[in-house]
Amino acid sequence: MIAIGLESIQKVAEQVSELIKTRIEPAVIVVLEPLRADGKDILRVQVAGVR
Repeated sequence: MIAIGLESIQKVAEQVSELIKTRIEPAVIVVLEPLRADGKDILRVQVAGVR
């Protein structure tokens, strides 16, 4: 895995969450987890299934 890193993890998490809520039908269960890899902030997105 190569970590590219994010400037504002909170802002990106909010944007990803909003995009998933508004564009994916039926609604899915999503877990957003901020992590640190190679000294960079990354966001792991897990899609667990349909609600």
